[in-house]
Amino acid sequence: MPLISSPWIYLLVFVFVAIDGFFPAMPSEAVVISLGAFSASGSGGLAALAVAVVAGGVVGDWAAYRLGRGAGRRIRSRKLIAARERAERALARHGGAAIVVGRFLPYGRTASALTSGAVSFPPSRFRLFSLLASVAWAAYIIGLGRIGGATFADSPLLATVFGLALGMSIAGVGALVQRRAGAWTLVQRSAGAWARLQSRQAGKRQGRQASERQGRQASKRQGRQASERQGRQASKRQGRQASEGQGRQASEGQGRQARKGPRSQPGRTNPAGIAETPDGELVEARTPDA
Repeated sequence: MPLISSPWIYLLVFVFVAIDGFFPAMPSEAVVISLGAFSASGSGGLAALAVAVVAGGVVGDWAAYRLGRGAGRRIRSRKLIAARERAERALARHGGAAIVVGRFLPYGRTASALTSGAVSFPPSRFRLFSLLASVAWAAYIIGLGRIGGATFADSPLLATVFGLALGMSIAGVGALVQRRAGAWTLVQRSAGAWARLQSRQAGKRQGRQASERQGRQASKRQGRQASERQGRQASKRQGRQASEGQGRQASEGQGRQARKGPRSQPGRTNPAGIAETPDGELVEARTPDA
């Protein structure tokens, strides 16, 4: 086949793989697997194919990264939005390793590159992990084609179909594992949220009980203080009243005694010079002149 042996085929591979970085509909996997199947039979250069795949991967990733810096948050595709959300969580948890793993997931390459740009992932680190991901993906995808080519050496078409089917099966298993892991993570998050909710409710309940208990104690304390204060005031008032009553009684007694004056026996003269006759009459006592 003249096209397979032409050097221009590697430029085509480079373009397909680069565009696939920001436009996932490009069938770069099928092209690389087909050429890998042909390389198993000695047609085409394996090294040139690998270089074209790695170079296209790095260039496409960088283009998607730059797009993510400007428009990563304006994606409208539901599949890309879901992939971007997964990529954000993976980048936050695993860093650059998520870029390598995302290369092998459906829409993972585009999502991880766009998200890396949107969250301002360090460019130097992104290029490093993009190169590692491109080398790993080139070895994987070319290997699928060579397995198909070795299995169906006489039929390049069947070798390509076999390689594609094998790649899709592996991708399907990876997606299933990812979905199961996501479901388990969701269960764990739900359980954690439920535990946090229960903890908050218990805390609120304990807080209310503590507040009520403190309120009752404060009320009792205030009641005791008020009772003691009222008791002291009543005691003082009763003391004052008793003192005033005793004072009034003493004053009245002294007044009566003063009004009556000292009593004198008949025929005797009291110190005031008043004499009392046998008939009980009071007369002024006369003293003889000296």
